[in-house]
Amino acid sequence: MPLTIRELFAVADLHSSGVTKWGELELPNVPGVYCVSLAANPDSRFVDHDRYSPSPSAFAKLLSACPKASVDGVLATPSTLADRIGRFWIPNEPLLYIGMASTSIRSRVEQYYSTELGARAPHAGGWWLKTLESLDQLYVHFASCDDVSSREQTMLAAFAASVEPERRRQLFDVDRVAPFANVDIGNGQRKRHGLLNCKVSAHSTPSDTSMEPDDASPAELWVHSQPVTDKDRTRSFLRIPAESKHAFPSVAAQLQVVLDDVQVDVRWRPNGTRSGTLYVGVEYMRGLREHHERLPINVNHGIYTILSKSLDNGPH
Repeated sequence: MPLTIRELFAVADLHSSGVTKWGELELPNVPGVYCVSLAANPDSRFVDHDRYSPSPSAFAKLLSACPKASVDGVLATPSTLADRIGRFWIPNEPLLYIGMASTSIRSRVEQYYSTELGARAPHAGGWWLKTLESLDQLYVHFASCDDVSSREQTMLAAFAASVEPERRRQLFDVDRVAPFANVDIGNGQRKRHGLLNCKVSAHSTPSDTSMEPDDASPAELWVHSQPVTDKDRTRSFLRIPAESKHAFPSVAAQLQVVLDDVQVDVRWRPNGTRSGTLYVGVEYMRGLREHHERLPINVNHGIYTILSKSLDNGPH
């Protein structure tokens, strides 16, 4: 049976601290977790909203900022984007997003409000919510707490377990289940959605998607990681040797990286003369099967695709 927001907070040993309408800032300046919902009542179990209803202008705006956006490798249109994202809608489910704020609920939610479609910052997570026609009809429920990351994970896991089999079968990804707008489902996993290039290049902004020649990413090239050691498997980052760093930004940045056919935002640090570090997450590192082999990395127009096979067997 679906959980109410009050029940979901309770699973994480929390009590609701309040609710405000989307767009308003009657929120506390303390750490905590928050839920975006179609219902103002935290005890609502269902709402009369069985279909995904995107804003007519949302995808035109996104494609204006991100003209290379694609669905399953094919350039996207408003129709194909709406169709794919709509396949993640859970009919009549009030809860649309679970988020956390490590320092201030007010500041984090304000960042969510202000982040434009296609932008990387300040709050790019949950961007599917911004495609909704009913955005001004949403509510933000919140609970102040510490240990926000583990509580958010507890709530995401409880939500996934509560989705009934017949509703789960309607989703595009039946295995990685989360509230509609949670693309990241926790523990290093993300929904398999087939969308690429839906955020502006790390070298540009939503209002300027072109790149100057000196900043442009190479059309395509291949580089490699450091050999993956047993110690590397316990870390959250992949080491990039000096001879491969020319393919990466010379300063710290958020990069678009494809891991296991899913594109994610990954933090990059060049680290001076030492090996650079690409923060792909400990779950990904633990799952690598290579032993003392270098991972090939394809760089194509600013997208970094990591392949789990030796470079000698990969394309050159």
